Amino acid sequence: MKKNTACFLFTIVFGVGSPGVSGQEISFTQHPVDLSIPGIQCVKVFDLDLDGDPDIIGGSEHTPWSTSVGLMWWRNDGGNPLQWTKFVIDPGFLHVMSVDVNYIDNDNFPDIVASSWENGKISWWKNSGNPEMGWTCYDIITGWINPHDATCHDIDSDGDMDVIGAGSGNNRISVFKNQGGAIPAWLEELVTSSFAGAKSVVVEDLDGDSLPDLVAAGDVCDDIAWWKNHGGNPIIWQKKFITANFTGAGGLDIADMNYDGQPDVLGSAWEGNEVSFWICNDIATNSWTKNMVTNQLDTVSGAIASDIDLDGDMDIVAVAKIPGELVIFFNENGNFEKETLYPSFYGGSALSVFDIDQDGDNDIVAGAGVLKELWWFENHVINVGCRNDIRGTEAIKVWPNPSAGTFTTILPGDVVPVLSVRLIDLCGNRYYKVPFALEGQMIHIGASGLKPGLYFLEIITKQTTSITKITIQN
Repeated sequence: MKKNTACFLFTIVFGVGSPGVSGQEISFTQHPVDLSIPGIQCVKVFDLDLDGDPDIIGGSEHTPWSTSVGLMWWRNDGGNPLQWTKFVIDPGFLHVMSVDVNYIDNDNFPDIVASSWENGKISWWKNSGNPEMGWTCYDIITGWINPHDATCHDIDSDGDMDVIGAGSGNNRISVFKNQGGAIPAWLEELVTSSFAGAKSVVVEDLDGDSLPDLVAAGDVCDDIAWWKNHGGNPIIWQKKFITANFTGAGGLDIADMNYDGQPDVLGSAWEGNEVSFWICNDIATNSWTKNMVTNQLDTVSGAIASDIDLDGDMDIVAVAKIPGELVIFFNENGNFEKETLYPSFYGGSALSVFDIDQDGDNDIVAGAGVLKELWWFENHVINVGCRNDIRGTEAIKVWPNPSAGTFTTILPGDVVPVLSVRLIDLCGNRYYKVPFALEGQMIHIGASGLKPGLYFLEIITKQTTSITKITIQN
């Protein structure tokens, strides 16, 4: 049962000179998770055993070079470097294309949802409370043609976790409503049956009306589109295009790329070898502006936005299959500079960005199915920590810190007006606009209602962006 990970340690160092950041380098140490995992296709990071350490859940696909070995997870055993133990969940769930984790039956134990291209299923696995061995599989839908994605979200806000699926072979996007109970029944509500080659679907309230919308990519229609949620039972969905010419559209991520408070869309297109993002100019008129990052990343299979170097702007991590490559596009004042973490990453597909070692910067988990390798790349931001200065001027100070939810800071006189104040979780994935009041150069910030913990406080003015760490306590 024990998977002994040999201690292969490789360090990759990049120069990332960014205005307002004291250091000039970021480095990664490459650590093995599993070097014998054929066809590794997808990963999800989640504390599956609820011990406080992030674990990794993964699925394996069939390839011309390997046979699927199903669904499994790797327990984070701690240590320096981290050690991992692999547990097989379901070896018969073949050609896994996606995996997600959430609380399906509301019993306080995290469950798993996955899609199988070959089996034509989206299924979930009930966690008995002992994730090392206690899993029971239940189908959500069978008879689909090549389901490619399944993600969890309580779409109807009834307290039960629903599942949204994308079927590549039947061109469908559907919401599977959880009817509640220990072993829930599922009610399928069709969103569309004409989105050709549906590959991925994500949930985000794009228009800020508190109703979750859907964003999807299709590699036959070459479209990225979103469906506005108008509410109702069943929900009324209205399709709107983001782009209709993204050749081989496959991967999606949602992030606020320009920090204006409006979610933007990041996409990857395997046939066009392209990574691009679309800035939302006006969601009411469905106005989007395309920004191409690259069209030279052969058979790119996924891209994720995250502030990897902690300089206050969004970088992009991307993975490609053939000949394979794992890369970071560092955002340098709007220009994206490519750095390669792993060349010849043959069969690269599995990708997650998460603070694995919980040290305040985001690490990278990536797998290459042909190489049969799964690695995590430990991020070391050299001489930066968090950004705590204002383009070379005096550092901002925040008091009281920690606080139960009210903070005060003073900015120098040449960095007003204040345009935005936000809190960012340590993973760089969640952004919270918080109220603030100006009193001369003093800013009073309200953060009540957020969970206790460590956050980045970001203050954007017309001239600068400044970030520092704050702690919210009870």
